[in-house]
Amino acid sequence: MQNVKPMRCLLLLASLYLSAGASAQRTAVIKLRDIADAMDQAGTDVAGNVGPIARLARLVTAHSRELLRQQRLVNPLPNQRGRRRKAVFKHHEPTDSMLVSGDREHLDLMDSMVEQLRKPAARQLRLQCTLVRMSKAVANDHGLLVGRALPANQVRAGKVIKAAVAAKGTLHNLPEVLAVPLVPFRIERASAGRTSGSDKSDDKKPVGTPTAQPVRLRGEAALLEDDQAIFAVQLAAELPKDLTLLPTNPLLSCTMPLVAGSGVLVRARVMKDAPKNEAVVVVWLRFAEVVKIKLPTPKLESSK
Repeated sequence: MQNVKPMRCLLLLASLYLSAGASAQRTAVIKLRDIADAMDQAGTDVAGNVGPIARLARLVTAHSRELLRQQRLVNPLPNQRGRRRKAVFKHHEPTDSMLVSGDREHLDLMDSMVEQLRKPAARQLRLQCTLVRMSKAVANDHGLLVGRALPANQVRAGKVIKAAVAAKGTLHNLPEVLAVPLVPFRIERASAGRTSGSDKSDDKKPVGTPTAQPVRLRGEAALLEDDQAIFAVQLAAELPKDLTLLPTNPLLSCTMPLVAGSGVLVRARVMKDAPKNEAVVVVWLRFAEVVKIKLPTPKLESSK
């Protein structure tokens, strides 16, 4: 009986050692030259200062940071077990390889994304977007926080939009986008001013002062699974001519995973020089579906 306590201590130390080893940091170098070459041959890439592999590292880094932020909200204690560790996804210049350092789940995340990028079938991601201008009170009542994606299906988003329009807000459907994985896309409209039926008379003007500056949405995406993708979007008044670069001072910058058929509501910040009663802009993003593209069959030259 005297050896019971030492034995318990040994078992406790062994379990702590095994749990620490299971969540230990791992490092791997993933070669991605074939993915860059495939994009060049297919003509799907865009010219710019940031190449496709560096864009992949940027996208997955933003996704990892968002997951870490969400876990800190659930588990705020710094020394509490089970917390996600910070990961590193670094593009090795000038080679087309990436250094991945993190937990096993981070390496699994990269393996899943690389597997999707290496699939021979070309695919596009159908993305739909609606801009909704509403008062701060309406946004606060529905739990919309700046830069935080709130899951929203058709019913939930419909309630928010109905409340916004009832309070003299406006909405505008942006052109649909077929996004190619790792290729930046942009959606823009002339103005975020009056676009709904709420401007039929002078006593039903939209809340706040109509924004004179144009509103442009930029983004990029990559598939995680056959029906799940990571989207990174930025809303800004001005976008760089080089779409591979991020806007310097966006009104909204958000990264989120979406399953086909799902959507989110994200609130943008208000400009610093905006009036106190200026309406806020909320973006409703919907990942509609994955569209498979039929690639042309190469013609074989007949030998004479």
